[in-house]
Amino acid sequence: MTDLTFTYGETPQDTIRAQCAAQCPDGYRMAVHSGEDLDALAAATQPVIDSHLEAVIFTEGPSDSAGRRVFTFTAEGLAVLCRRLSEADMEPDSDEEPAAHSLRSCILETLGIEEI
Repeated sequence: MTDLTFTYGETPQDTIRAQCAAQCPDGYRMAVHSGEDLDALAAATQPVIDSHLEAVIFTEGPSDSAGRRVFTFTAEGLAVLCRRLSEADMEPDSDEEPAAHSLRSCILETLGIEEI
């Protein structure tokens, strides 16, 4: 079995793409309530093309029955999203993990990837 444990932010994008493609052939579906997670998601998906010349490819569907906004990411889009989430800065004078880092960890956990 392949070890899917990496240092935070160092999971190769190829690994994220492969896990997503294998587990979510129709795209990675994510339902998000408003709040910090949605803010982190919005900030990470804002630049259409970033300094790495990569875009986050996703679609937004209708809200689910719980009122959460639903997004579906391609394997490539999810890998770029996870990279951008890891690049989010810590708040000055704060020891708390940014919402973006927490969201990234949750996404990767659902794919069987652990970052420590």
